[in-house]
Amino acid sequence: MEVLIKSVRTLTIKVPSKSEDWGFFFTSLERAYSTKKVPEKFKAEILLNLLGERASNILTYITEKDLNNYEEIKSIVLREFEPTAQAVLENFRNASKENETHMQFASRLTTSFEYYLKLRGVTDFETLKQLMVSDKLFQTLDRETAAHINVRQNEKWFKPVELGKECDLYFTSRDTVHYFIIQEKNFCQVLLILYSFGIIELIDIKYTGLNIEQELPLNPIEDDL
Repeated sequence: MEVLIKSVRTLTIKVPSKSEDWGFFFTSLERAYSTKKVPEKFKAEILLNLLGERASNILTYITEKDLNNYEEIKSIVLREFEPTAQAVLENFRNASKENETHMQFASRLTTSFEYYLKLRGVTDFETLKQLMVSDKLFQTLDRETAAHINVRQNEKWFKPVELGKECDLYFTSRDTVHYFIIQEKNFCQVLLILYSFGIIELIDIKYTGLNIEQELPLNPIEDDL
């Protein structure tokens, strides 16, 4: 077993320190398993050995019956350390050639993009087209709107038509709230308006009804009521 672990370790990149590198780690590990023809029953033990100190965190989530289940341990590792799909996309966009050949850089970019598509659940060309359009539309949003969309999407992603609809609804409600806030002179009423439109997260809206500028407080409702 020690010889097998050593040979797999040689063909596998180091355990990542950055969350976005876990995809590369498992790609290289599974390539090593294939190259060395590692039996399924040994894969989990080798993975835990490679994880070293990090394995102690993972073991708290693993039942005794799953200690030899490679896929289960892998899924737990990814849940614990895996980055968001958006983080993987940003990493892909910002990637630059480091101490590597252009072929190695091309391979790293390919792996990164394939990992992103996997996280987004893309398995066909039509879905890929929709994802690329949605990503481009999302890229054009201001920070406030992007934050709102991220909350609405959660771990999924909106297709182009859905994303466009969400943005239009958000802009319409935001403009309406701005109109009422400018005319409203009661602080409590301003907050109630924000709550009624479901966008209390817009904490940077300025209250100017009394010719002053100050940030809207987040928790003054009970006092004012």
